[in-house]
Amino acid sequence: MLAGMRKEREVVRALSSTFSTFLGEPAKESRRLAREWLCCYVKNQKRFELVAQESLAQTRERAEEIQMIDEIAVANFVNRIDTGVVLSTIHMGDYLHATFKLFGALEPREVMVLRREAWSSADEAIQKIENFGHRVTPVIANAAAARTLLRNLRRGAIAVLLYDLPQRWGATAPVHVLNHPMQWVCGPTQLAMMARSCLLPFYCFEHEGRSSCEFGELHDYRKMARSNREIIEHETQILASAAETYIRRFVTQWENWRLVEEMLVQGQEGLPDG
Repeated sequence: MLAGMRKEREVVRALSSTFSTFLGEPAKESRRLAREWLCCYVKNQKRFELVAQESLAQTRERAEEIQMIDEIAVANFVNRIDTGVVLSTIHMGDYLHATFKLFGALEPREVMVLRREAWSSADEAIQKIENFGHRVTPVIANAAAARTLLRNLRRGAIAVLLYDLPQRWGATAPVHVLNHPMQWVCGPTQLAMMARSCLLPFYCFEHEGRSSCEFGELHDYRKMARSNREIIEHETQILASAAETYIRRFVTQWENWRLVEEMLVQGQEGLPDG
């Protein structure tokens, strides 16, 4: 127990410094935010474990509880087009049940999810998309992942990808977030462009005791002749700026405060122009 308490104090101390640096918060408020963030983070990790274990009926019930704006319009659009779609979000809120709710309204398709070599509780949970009539193809995050994702997107598949990640998750682009230059993965944007498909961002959060999901601006690349590094960086910045809006609104709900120092490092080059 003492070791756990020491670890908790170390996390709170490190996060307090992070909130002070990136948000300009005074010491007392930074400590409060750090303690609240830790509670939210532990809650989310337990949620991943529970999602993997809960019954299909429980999953459907919790998915339906998500307040999702424009669900019908989004589902109708995705069902109408025959090109691939990249659904992309950040590590915030109950994005698992929000994903399930959206796929419950979509016609059956192949769905690709990026995962690590070793399965995590989140990886197991996301497989439940299959229970909503879709065929899930896990893609291991390695050097061949981009080619697999691109090939299947061109065939009309849907890819579910998180984009608030540092370079160990793939090629990055420079973005300006939280008043600092960072490197965020540009794979979701670049893959959508190269596949001549659409990218649809969505953002999940809890407000007044209820889980909600909002869709961002649609990025339609179906008629794009060719992508280049400048366009990719511009589009990645648009996504990062949208994410920042939600991060600032719901500070303690963003899981990846723990990775911001890593995001400051120099990123890799992206894939070749498409």
